[in-house]
Amino acid sequence: MPPLQWATALLGLVMTVGSIGLILYDAFDQDTPPKLQAHAERHSRIHGRHLVEFVVTNDGGATAARVTVEGTLGRAGTTLETASVTFDYVPAHSQTRGGMLFDHDPGTNDVTLEAKSYTEP
Repeated sequence: MPPLQWATALLGLVMTVGSIGLILYDAFDQDTPPKLQAHAERHSRIHGRHLVEFVVTNDGGATAARVTVEGTLGRAGTTLETASVTFDYVPAHSQTRGGMLFDHDPGTNDVTLEAKSYTEP
């Protein structure tokens, strides 16, 4: 058999085994619940208020629906204000972006973001 046929057969075998492995990985990974984390990316001033832009990451194997993210702005253990955002859904292994508006400056205060709840779609 010529070398080109061997190379083509080997490439086909690698692609077939890789596809089967990916399907099996995805099948077992769907059993893991959503793993939600939120973190701030940047903040800016808009119309006299302070916008905190953030990212919600779902590292789990299942999609989360009605994801509520709560943001707390505080200083020295005292909460100055809170805000929350609810996302329709955050798919498995993905990121979604959002923003919260605060009256106090997040540059001089502590911002804490936390995914508080979700439902199964």
